[in-house]
Parts: sequence; C-alpha cells; structure tokens
Amino acid sequence: MEEFPFWSFSVEFYGRPGVAPACLALQDRFGCDVNLVLFALWAARCETHLEAAEFERLDAAVKPWRTRVVEPIRGLRRSLKSETLAVSPESAETCRKKLLDAELAAECAAQGSLARTLSLKDPEDDSNRDLAQANLSAYLAWRGVDSDLARQLAGTILAAL
Repeated sequence: MEEFPFWSFSVEFYGRPGVAPACLALQDRFGCDVNLVLFALWAARCETHLEAAEFERLDAAVKPWRTRVVEPIRGLRRSLKSETLAVSPESAETCRKKLLDAELAAECAAQGSLARTLSLKDPEDDSNRDLAQANLSAYLAWRGVDSDLARQLAGTILAAL
C-alpha cells in the first residue's frame, strides 16, 4: 500500500483505544464513512476548517469507489465471520484475512483520493481539538446525524486526540 501522511495518521489514530469501535459504530449505525471521519480530524491537524460544501465534494470523490469496491469487500469479509458456506473454518478464516487485506488496500486508495481532492497544508505536530470537534460536528450535521449516541461516539473519538 502507498504510504502518505493522511494514511499514516489514520492507521496510528484508528489503533488508539476506543477509536475503532466508535468509528465502526458511526459507520454501522449512522452510515458514516470512517475515512471522512478521519479526514475531518486530519484536516484539523492541517489547520483546515471543513464545512458542508467540502464534505459534499469529498464524498462525491470517494462514493463510487466506496459503494462499488470497499463496501462489497467489507460485506464479504463480514459474512465469513458467521457463514463458512460448507468450507472448513480454517479456509473461511484464510479468505477472511485476505479480504481484510483487500479492504485495507481499498480504504487506503479511498484516502488517497480524499487527500488529492482537497489540498491541505502540511500538518501541525499537535491536533487542534476545537477545530477537530468543529469538523467532526460539521460532518455529522452534513450526514444528517443528530443523536446523543452519535455525539457520545464523536466524544470518544475526540478524546483519543
């Protein structure tokens, strides 16, 4: 996979305690794109305020890839957790792991597209928590997500900054 600053940030940040489950809950319960959630935080690190117009542009850039590549791979991978379809559990797990690798490569490609869609200045060493909160709130508002649970999940993500 290609390495670039946004991807490196995402991999490191996603691995922090509580971040992955919160991001996945936003994805599964509210239809959020984890890459856009992470981009909102990355933009704050690059001192960039994002509004609905930027999220519209970013989403348009990755939506075809997300819907035709990332989501089908994810669906197949997840289905192998509960269905083996008459193959051995070991064979199913081998396929699931390969699908996970493919899904990560597809996510990396999506992030590359996001990074090319909206040019940002070089990131600062520390995240601007207020700007990160503003960007994440703007993304949730753009998605039409207005719930206490979503705000709680966003708080978990922001606490990891």
